[in-house]
Amino acid sequence: MGDNTQNRPDSYKQWMGLNPEAALPPGRPNGLDNISYMMRYQIGWMYWRYFMWNFSGRQNGDQGFAPWDKSSGHWITGIKAFDAMRLGNQNELTKVAEENPARNKYYGLPFLFGIIGLLFHFRRRSEDAMAILGMFIITGIGIIIYSNQPPNEPRERDYVLVGSFFTFCIWIGMAVLAIAEFARTRLQGSGPVMAVLASVLVLTAPVLMGFENFRRPQPPPAQRLRDYASNFLNSCEENAIIFTYGDNDTYPLVVRPGSRRHPHRRARG
Repeated sequence: MGDNTQNRPDSYKQWMGLNPEAALPPGRPNGLDNISYMMRYQIGWMYWRYFMWNFSGRQNGDQGFAPWDKSSGHWITGIKAFDAMRLGNQNELTKVAEENPARNKYYGLPFLFGIIGLLFHFRRRSEDAMAILGMFIITGIGIIIYSNQPPNEPRERDYVLVGSFFTFCIWIGMAVLAIAEFARTRLQGSGPVMAVLASVLVLTAPVLMGFENFRRPQPPPAQRLRDYASNFLNSCEENAIIFTYGDNDTYPLVVRPGSRRHPHRRARG
């Protein structure tokens, strides 16, 4: 913990379980505080949460800044009894929360299939599995440790971990081999038949993910960017100077001179 900008020392105190408005006790933060922060925030919140978004489910599209806010950015399974242990009674959710377009429920199936494939891979070809595991760790937790993320990032950072998520998908595919072999040897079934059945079973995960992510129509990205830029610039006087908190605000404002699609006002940033 060492970023003293943007009021982050107070955020560090919160992650240490201290009053952010009070002075630090003598000797804090110590080594245990730093390890706890790494495990709770950097790995637990900024890696594991993103990982489970992809392979278990996502609560909503709100940016999550801390796990003690149970309403924003958490991962879910879609199994209400299980989610209630972490996030409270799921039967009390409002209709708006239930129908949030970013709320995805995969019931943990992709995660479970990945674990099955991982165990099968290590049992059959441990050296190959170690190589894949190395790639999985380096492109995930390795990046987290290297980047040493401070609290309260301006936006979610899940995109930097996509290599780790892709790697885990290899093991999801291997779950087909694991289930087919188990069914063939334990149930004494036909090899080709068991392979087909295992394929159909594991394909339920990506099919479910497809339906969950495309079940509600969304405006095309180009339209959303155009509308954002139009609203942003039309709130300014012509040739105004815009001061922004970060470059995210200005990305949609980049237009080609002479283009008929950009908003009629221009601003200097």
